Amino acid sequence: MATGLALIGWRLLADRSAACLINANALAAVTALVTASVVDLGAVAAAWNVRTALEMGKAGPPLDLFYVGRLGPSSLVQLATLEQHAREPRLRDRLTYLRWERQTETADAQAD
Repeated sequence: MATGLALIGWRLLADRSAACLINANALAAVTALVTASVVDLGAVAAAWNVRTALEMGKAGPPLDLFYVGRLGPSSLVQLATLEQHAREPRLRDRLTYLRWERQTETADAQAD
């Protein structure tokens, strides 16, 4: 949305045609779609959530382990990171179980 507004402003300032604006918007949309198809958005979301939880500690929002676990194999590395940093035995056991589930899913998917 911000890109579209910036392109409209650029069109007005540069005195470009409407066709040029349409082409620039199409290029921006294709770029966004290609980027989203190449980047593992689940891994990005898991990394951001875990990094925020570790940096903020108890002062930050609580980490939703159910959500991180639902990200599938994309969350495997982040679950292992959390498991290493967990201090409470119950939390460490839950993280170990979630990591094991994701590892099993990944191994099964790769064996197929």
